[in-house]
Amino acid sequence: MLRDEGEEGVISDVIPLFHNLLLVPMLEMAFIQVGIYCESRKQSIAGIYVADERRDTTTLNPNLTQIYKKILEDSPNACLAIVDNSMLSLNQSSMPISFRADDRKTYKPTFHNVESDEQVYKKVRKLISALQEQNLYDWEEHLTDVSKDWTNTNFL
Repeated sequence: MLRDEGEEGVISDVIPLFHNLLLVPMLEMAFIQVGIYCESRKQSIAGIYVADERRDTTTLNPNLTQIYKKILEDSPNACLAIVDNSMLSLNQSSMPISFRADDRKTYKPTFHNVESDEQVYKKVRKLISALQEQNLYDWEEHLTDVSKDWTNTNFL
């Protein structure tokens, strides 16, 4: 997740990185490239989001926990957003996302449900019903096929 410089607490963009198992060298390269991208747009990393393929998962695996802790080293106010797949439906009235915070001493699983702006959620429902997620690419897919834009600037 990215934020504009000077906009604490406002997520302005997201960059999907991986959909398979993570390898440390690839993760390091991804962070370097995201850092360059952020600099060019006057943005910084605001946190990490996780959308697990399993419907019942709302926790981080050990690898993702380490990634989140690494992000916290560089961005102490970074947050973690987890998509709750069990709440995904076209009839849902609130965003199925929970946020966690870290106090830099311990990893605190403190969830706060975020109420969505109805216009944003309407747009998300429309994209899901039109199967537009098939046109959303992550950094890993870009490595396989450079024509796939990992920044997804033309997605919306």
